[in-house]
Amino acid sequence: MLLIVILFFFMSNPMIAQKEDTLFEKRISAFTWMPDGNAIILNILKFDKTENAPPISKKFKYSISSEIVEFLPIEGGGLAVSPDGNSVAYIKQVNGKDQIYLYNFTQKEDKLLVTDSLKKFAISWSPDGKNLVYNIQIGKGPSAKVEICTYNIQTNTVKLIT
Repeated sequence: MLLIVILFFFMSNPMIAQKEDTLFEKRISAFTWMPDGNAIILNILKFDKTENAPPISKKFKYSISSEIVEFLPIEGGGLAVSPDGNSVAYIKQVNGKDQIYLYNFTQKEDKLLVTDSLKKFAISWSPDGKNLVYNIQIGKGPSAKVEICTYNIQTNTVKLIT
């Protein structure tokens, strides 16, 4: 029920919906709670019903109590909010390669953390906020291996743990 209310809000809010466009459909494709439980980070996809254009993805921070919507200039997926709620880690594809970025909500800017040529998947924070954990794929096809890495925020070091 909460998702229906949020989706209705996004589709009817003039700041987001602008003018009704019957050739497009908006869907919430992913979401995650902020640690304080007062807001949700949402990924909204805008689909072209004619299938002439690829889906467009936008991220928003929605405050439940105040109903304030804040656009987040994040281009990527796999959103993982830090335990202190000050930032969100995400995976962004740059020149065909997956990179891990950190977006700071206060400074409103992102920072490149992990840059290599490996395919990356799920990302998560350690409870103390000092490390990220994520999957990588080494190789392609049936012989590809999926491994787990950690990234230490303080030392900027990557460690393969599997």
